[in-house]
Amino acid sequence: MINGTRKQSDGSSLRILGFESYDSGSHRSVRELISAYSRHEWRWATRPGRAWNWRMRIGAAELIDQMYEGQLLEDAGGQWKPDAVFATSLLSLGDLRGLLPSDISSRPFLLYMHENQMVYPFRTEYGAGGERDLQYPITNLMSLLAADHVAWNSSWNLESFCGGIDELVGHCPDHLMDGAEDHIRTRSSIIWPPVSAPGASRVAERVLHNTPVVVWPHRWEHDKNPEGLLETARSAREAGQSLRWILLGRCS
Repeated sequence: MINGTRKQSDGSSLRILGFESYDSGSHRSVRELISAYSRHEWRWATRPGRAWNWRMRIGAAELIDQMYEGQLLEDAGGQWKPDAVFATSLLSLGDLRGLLPSDISSRPFLLYMHENQMVYPFRTEYGAGGERDLQYPITNLMSLLAADHVAWNSSWNLESFCGGIDELVGHCPDHLMDGAEDHIRTRSSIIWPPVSAPGASRVAERVLHNTPVVVWPHRWEHDKNPEGLLETARSAREAGQSLRWILLGRCS
């Protein structure tokens, strides 16, 4: 799917070519809010939010095809050239940069880290194994090294990834990547994801007198630890504590 804005570029704005390989949930929300409120002109190539592991491996090539099919580099007045390139974390940025034309691959590249595969929860139930597949954090690492600047959605995201670099590259018997963490940190900043408050018509609240309210704004999947929520509920019930629950997340 191709998404784009067509704002007039002037001296105070940039033309930005965006790539989102997992256009669903929070990833889509961030993309839409950036486009809606930025003063810059954005054009997007996107892929549906499914099969994240395949997106990390071949998503860059898929997005390049989407870029050409959507004619993102064309304009009424001729060829459209971006001033910068923006991509998110569920792809191989080095692959993307290598597949783009040289006049685009030489532009500044900003990588936005929604999450990182160094510590992201992996499945262990239903025979899914119990070890992290190292190809995914390695893909993250190579993407980070290929970026001109990296924006992380939280300090925890940055620190948890950098804290695992030494162990990750230590699996290679003769690696020469001792400066990887410093290289990443010097090109990093923290930019919280944008949020949009719901309109008044969408808000329906009741005052719950003297009753604590627990809000669960997550998908009901392994990476959000729903078992921890259930354990909290059981503990509260056994302790005789009255709680009200608001479950906001998507079921699957």
